[in-house]
Amino acid sequence: MNALGKHLLLELKECDKEVLNDLDFLRGALLKAADKCGATILGESFHQFNPQGVSGWWSSLSLI
Repeated sequence: MNALGKHLLLELKECDKEVLNDLDFLRGALLKAADKCGATILGESFHQFNPQGVSGWWSSLSLI
């Protein structure tokens, strides 16, 4: 099977809980990582859970 892209799933442990609950920081960090890779962001979605937690994704196009 030929892969059409790369998928990353992060499960972070023993991290600073304040940082993991900071939607703006996490969004910025993920989008900055995409930019550093030369990817073009096609879409994104981030959600702040109550009482804590953040989930987010972005899809991109990377031309080599």
